[in-house]
Amino acid sequence: STDGWYVVAVAPDGAAAAAGIKELDYLLSVDGRRVADEDDQSILETAAASEEVIVLSLLRDGRAKLIAVPPLTGDEADEVPAEGETESDK
Repeated sequence: STDGWYVVAVAPDGAAAAAGIKELDYLLSVDGRRVADEDDQSILETAAASEEVIVLSLLRDGRAKLIAVPPLTGDEADEVPAEGETESDK
């Protein structure tokens, strides 16, 4: 099986949507670091806190795709849940 996980939601006004990430994309790596499963939250938290563009490797409709995501700004950065926090905790 391929390591990675499906994107289940994309904030319509967020950096991911602006970069072209879509629901049901299958995320393989973040800046070259493989995503093993849904529990590999630390990679995403590090990427979300980055002040530089990050590159995501994903599969969409069976095709490999690279997407550059710009850094989060102001309010967007506040919307990223901390480790262990769910959307309902906010």
